[in-house]
Amino acid sequence: MKWLGSGEALAFYQSPSNKIPLYKTGLRGVGPGGIPVAASDGVSAVTGAAHYAIDINQFQDSGVCPTLGPTTLWGYNPVTPLGGSQPQKHLGGIIVAKKGVPTQLTVTNKLPAKGIIPVDTSSIFPDAARSVNRVTVHLHGGFVPWISDGGPMTYFDPKGDYGSSIANGATNLYKILNPGLLPGQAEYYYPNNQSARLLWYHDHAHDVTRTNAYSGIATAYIIRDDFEIGLLNMGLPPFIEDSVVNGHVIQELPLVFQDKIFVGANIKLVDPTWSSVVSPAATTPGSLWYPHVYERNRWRRTYSPLTLPNPSIIPEMFGDTMLVNGTVFPEAEVEARRYRLRVLNACQARFMNLQLYVDDGSPDGITLDPVTGIPKNAPFVDGAQNQPAILQIAAEAGFLPKPTLVPTNVPFNPLTMSGSLIMAPAERADLILDFSNYVGKNIILYSDAPAPFPMGDPRNDYFPGFNKTGNPVNGLTSPGFGPNTRILMRFKVKAATGADLPLAITTNTDLSLGIDPFLTPPGGTPRRLTLNENFDAWGRLLQRLGTDALAVRGVGQAYMDMASEVVNSGTSEVWEIYNLTGDTHPIHLHLVNFQILNRQPFDVAQYMAGNTVFTGPAVGPDPNEAGWKETARMNPGTVTRILMRFDLPTGLPFSVPDSLNPMLGVSGKEYVWHCHILEHEEHDMMRPLVVV
Repeated sequence: MKWLGSGEALAFYQSPSNKIPLYKTGLRGVGPGGIPVAASDGVSAVTGAAHYAIDINQFQDSGVCPTLGPTTLWGYNPVTPLGGSQPQKHLGGIIVAKKGVPTQLTVTNKLPAKGIIPVDTSSIFPDAARSVNRVTVHLHGGFVPWISDGGPMTYFDPKGDYGSSIANGATNLYKILNPGLLPGQAEYYYPNNQSARLLWYHDHAHDVTRTNAYSGIATAYIIRDDFEIGLLNMGLPPFIEDSVVNGHVIQELPLVFQDKIFVGANIKLVDPTWSSVVSPAATTPGSLWYPHVYERNRWRRTYSPLTLPNPSIIPEMFGDTMLVNGTVFPEAEVEARRYRLRVLNACQARFMNLQLYVDDGSPDGITLDPVTGIPKNAPFVDGAQNQPAILQIAAEAGFLPKPTLVPTNVPFNPLTMSGSLIMAPAERADLILDFSNYVGKNIILYSDAPAPFPMGDPRNDYFPGFNKTGNPVNGLTSPGFGPNTRILMRFKVKAATGADLPLAITTNTDLSLGIDPFLTPPGGTPRRLTLNENFDAWGRLLQRLGTDALAVRGVGQAYMDMASEVVNSGTSEVWEIYNLTGDTHPIHLHLVNFQILNRQPFDVAQYMAGNTVFTGPAVGPDPNEAGWKETARMNPGTVTRILMRFDLPTGLPFSVPDSLNPMLGVSGKEYVWHCHILEHEEHDMMRPLVVV
C-alpha cells in the first residue's frame, strides 16, 4: 500500500472532501469558548498543593477540520474548567501555575480499549500488546520527583494495570500522594520551584507514546513568577489569564504547532485495511490518519525473513496539514500593537523554520520562486525593531540571559544549518513582536524546514504548484487549499483600540536575575555518549542511544537494557553526545536543565573505527540557545557538549522511594533521556537516567 495522505487522496482519487481551505477557521484562544483551562478544585489533604482533577477521554471536536467533519481524539479534560462547564476540545487542560505554589493532579484514565490510531503490537512492543489505552503524564521540562515525572514504566490503564516502575503487587507508589486512589487513576505532584516558562504535559506511556500524543494527549503548562510580573512594567504584554478575566484584548498568544493527516470520504479505496486497525470512531471523514504500513519505497530496510506486521512502527511521521492551537490553517485577528507569542513545536517529527511575510493577496498569501522555493513576499518588519526581525526573550527553560533578535525572512540553509527561528519538536520560543506597521493587512506565518531534518524528502514538502516532480501532489492541489506544510496561519491586522506601555525590553536588557545561575564545568573526563542508527529484526530502521564503547558505536543500547547513565545526586557532569546518524535529533533530558557548551564536527567513519578526529572548530550555541535548555538539536556528524547538575527536588511533604523497576540494575530515582522525534523515541531512542 502506498502512503496516501489527505493530499494524495485528493490527487489520485479526486476526493473533494479532502480539499482543506486556508484561513477559514479562527485561531482558538485560551479559556471559555476556546481551549479549556483547568481550574483548581481545592487543596490536597496529603500535600496541601492546589488540586486539579483531569480525565483522559475519547471525544469528538468539530472545530479541528470543519470542512471534513468532526475529529475523534483522545485528550485531557479538566473536571473543573475555568469559567464553568464547556465542551472538551483538542489541547484542553491548560494549567497556569505560580512559582513556589505546588500543584497536584488526580488523573483518571477513561479511554476505550480500541485505539483511534494503529499501534504496533508485535513482540518488541509487549506493553502495547497488553493494552493500547495505557497512559502516563509527563510534565515536559518539570523539576519534579521521579514518581511524578511520568516515565514510560509508570503507565496505568483504565482497569488498574500499572507499570513496573511504580507498582508491584499490592505496592502502588502513586498512593503516597493519594491513599484513596482508585484503579485506573494516578497522582502527580509538581513543586513548581522553577522560574517563569512555558512547559507542556503530554503522554509518555511505554510503547504507545507516539500514538497517544498524535491522538491528542497533550496540552500547555505555564509557570509565572515575580520576575516575569516585573517585566509587565517594561512593556511585556499582559498575561493571558488577566486579559480573559478583565475582558481586555488578549496580547499573549500561545501557539501550538502540529502536523496531521485526515481521513477522507474515500478511505476504503486509499487504505483498505484502515477500518481493521482502528476503532470505528476513527473511520469517518475528519478523523485522524496515521501511516501504519512500513513502505520500502519510502524508508530504508535491510533483509529480514520476518513478515512485516500491520500495524507497523515507522521511522517518522510527517503530516500534510498544519494545525495551530488545534485547528487547520487558522486566521487570528490581531490589533496593530505589541503581542507576545508563546510558541511550541508539538509535531511528531517535523522541524520548523518560522518566518513572517506580508500577504501578497494570492490565494495562498505566499508566492514561491519556482526554482528556489523562497517566498517573493515582502518580509515582516517589526514595528518596534524597525527591521525584519523580532525579539526572542526566552526558550523552553526560561528567560535568555539577554533577549536576542531573530530574523523573519531567512530561508533554511542545510549547508550552514541556519535560518530564521529553527525549532525542533518539543522546543519552545517566547517572542515579542509589533504589528503596528500593518493596519488593514495580513501577515503569514510560514516554515520551510525540510522533513526529515536537515536534508529532507520532497514528498514531505507540500505547497500548491511547487516542485511537482518531487511531490506530484503539489501539481494537483488548488491554490488556497491544503495539503500545505509551509503555511501555518495568518494574522489579520486591524487598528489598535488601545496603547501599549513603551517597550523597555531590548537586546541589552539583563534577564539573568530571572533564571538560575550558570554552572562552571567540573574537572575530570566528560561522559561520552552516542546517537546511533541500525535495523531491527524485521529489517526496519532503528534509532538508539548508546555509550561510547566501541562495540556500541553505530548499534546503541535498548531502552530495556540495564541503566548505564547512573549519576550521583548533586553532582555536575559534561556530556559529549556524538551523532553518528544522518538526522538531527532533538535530545531531551528529564529532571534537569542544561547549558549547551558547544558543537563540533567530527569524522564519523574514523569515530566508528575507534578514532576521534574533529573536522572543524567547536562553535558555541546560537544566541537563542544561550540560556538554559532541556531539549537541544544535535546535528549529524557533530558532537554536542552539554553541562548540567543532577539535583533532586527537596523540601517535599512526602518521602520519595527508589524506583521499583527491576530492569535498571541499580537502585535510584528513575528518569529518562531520549530523542523527541516520537517515532525515534519509541523505536528505541531512549535510555534510563538514574540518580542515586
